[in-house]
Amino acid sequence: YDICPDNRHKSNKMEAPAGIETVASLPQPALAALSAAAAAASASLERVDDQAVLESKEVAAVDRVKAKQAFAALVMLYVEAARTDADATALSSLLEDCQISGSKAETIVSSFSKVRSQARLALRSASSSLPHLADVAWRLDFLLKSNTVEKINEAVFTIDLKLEAGPRGETVQFACSAAQLQDLVAKLKDATKSLENAAS
Repeated sequence: YDICPDNRHKSNKMEAPAGIETVASLPQPALAALSAAAAAASASLERVDDQAVLESKEVAAVDRVKAKQAFAALVMLYVEAARTDADATALSSLLEDCQISGSKAETIVSSFSKVRSQARLALRSASSSLPHLADVAWRLDFLLKSNTVEKINEAVFTIDLKLEAGPRGETVQFACSAAQLQDLVAKLKDATKSLENAAS
């Protein structure tokens, strides 16, 4: 998933996870227990002891396979809702499209609303996306001599790549000669052409 906490590339379309239809047939007490456990799982993105949830008195009366499917669907629903930054209205609308309404929909929306911000935070911190290039700055220095060599007379480029990485930006700095910089530019042009070819 593409986690975009700044919402610049956020998809507004939330999709219903597989198995969500099993949620509609659950009795209210079982739905409340599964929904709360799924919300806790989506808020921490850690493995939840589903055995304890499935053996709870509220869920024990439900077919075990159906309960597992419903639990997995609810976890996926909450993660997807957090990923798309869905609000209560969007989640309710999706549930209505899946034939889940009334007190069952309210239970699901309420459970998610309690953990929405923690789930967004967990997704943001679990994101494995690479930092994005925000800006490039460069400087040309001309070296005349050094401590060991009397005459150098060489141009050296200092490149600063400013990256968007998490809440704070990061800068990567390197120095190169004119030939190395030309090689870098040629490789970037090749990469751009490859990307354009792949897109067409």
